[in-house]
Amino acid sequence: MNNFFRAETAPSQKKMRRGIFFAAAAVLLIQSVASLVLLLNLRDSFDTATNALWNLLGLNFVLCLVAALLLEYANAGADGAARYTYLEIGERAALFSKYGGSGSTFGKKQVRRELWIIPFENLVIEQTGRFVTLKGAVKHYEDRAANLNYEFRDGAPVFTEWWYNHGSFDTIKEFHLTQDFVNGAAVYQALMTAKANFDSLPPKKPYVHVEPKFVKINHGRSYN
Repeated sequence: MNNFFRAETAPSQKKMRRGIFFAAAAVLLIQSVASLVLLLNLRDSFDTATNALWNLLGLNFVLCLVAALLLEYANAGADGAARYTYLEIGERAALFSKYGGSGSTFGKKQVRRELWIIPFENLVIEQTGRFVTLKGAVKHYEDRAANLNYEFRDGAPVFTEWWYNHGSFDTIKEFHLTQDFVNGAAVYQALMTAKANFDSLPPKKPYVHVEPKFVKINHGRSYN
C-alpha cells in the first residue's frame, strides 16, 4: 500500500481569488471617483460629460469582464491542482505530480502536468521547514496528462505509454518539493521511512540466462 499525500492548494488559490477580487474592486472604486470628478468638472458641458461617462462605463465593463475571466481561471486552476498535485510513495520510488495548466487544442480541452520520479537508490533526503529537498537521479517529465498515465509495479511507477519508461525525460540531481503540503514533517517522515525500508530490502539477484541443454536420443534401430 503506497503512501499518498494530496497537496493543500486551497489556501494559495484562495489568496489568488481574494487578490483578484480586491484588485478589481479597487479599480472600480477609482473609476467611480474619476467619473464623479469628471461630471462635476464638466457639468456646464452636457454632451462632453455624457460622452466621458459612457467611455468610463465601457471601461468599467471591460474591467469587470477581465476580473470575471481571471476568477474563472483561478477556479479552474484550483480544480486542476486539487486533482493533479500530489505525492505518492512506493517501495522503491516516489512520484510527485504537479498541475501544469490547461488549454484548448482544436476546441478540445487539454490538461498538462509535470511528473518527477524519485528512485530511492542513492537518494539523500533533507528537510528545511516545510520544504523537503531530494538529491539523487530524479527523472522529470512534462506532457499532456492523458499521456502520463502510470501505475506502480514492484514498488515503482511504470507508464502506460512504454516509451516514457525508456526516455522522454530530463534527469535532475536535486528536487525541492513545494510548500503546498501543509504537514511537511509528515511527508519528510514518510519519505525517510520508505527510504529505510528500501535500504533493508535484499538485493535483487541478477538475471542469468542459461542455454537449455538438449540430450540427443537415438530412436533408430540397428540391424545385423
